[in-house]
Amino acid sequence: MKKTILLLFIVFASRFPGAASASDPVNACSVVTHAEVEQATGVSMSGGRLTEFEAPFMRGTTVCHFDSLEGKHFKRFVNIELTVADTENEALIKYRDAVSLIHPPAVIKGFGEEAVWGVDLSRPKGGLNIRQGRYYLEIKVNREDEKKNLEQSKKLAEKILERLQ
Repeated sequence: MKKTILLLFIVFASRFPGAASASDPVNACSVVTHAEVEQATGVSMSGGRLTEFEAPFMRGTTVCHFDSLEGKHFKRFVNIELTVADTENEALIKYRDAVSLIHPPAVIKGFGEEAVWGVDLSRPKGGLNIRQGRYYLEIKVNREDEKKNLEQSKKLAEKILERLQ
């Protein structure tokens, strides 16, 4: 049931993308550079494509998407989702809701206040979910190998968390 709700949520949210607001100082594309994404993945990537959602339940959430430019790696991508919540409790709720869909979540030490790695419908190759203060962060690196996905997600998380201090 939760997976069905999440899938409907993703489909509905994707129908309401809006232009990114220049007045927002922190968004999913502002916390990582194009060079850092390429360095972490070892693949030439497109520049990050920023999406900001207008749907009320996605308030404060932005996504930055990078695609592989190499033909043999066309399915490789990096997706960074960042929610800037009004309160730490709001970020905690968003984090816990996302983690509840991962079975079983693997606890990852040393990243934010809480972090888990896992697979579900929206993360078929795995995703790193991190809560840090008012921020909820999800990093997905799509490669052929889940272990490499986690390693590369951690590299990006280190850079991003430095900026969210």
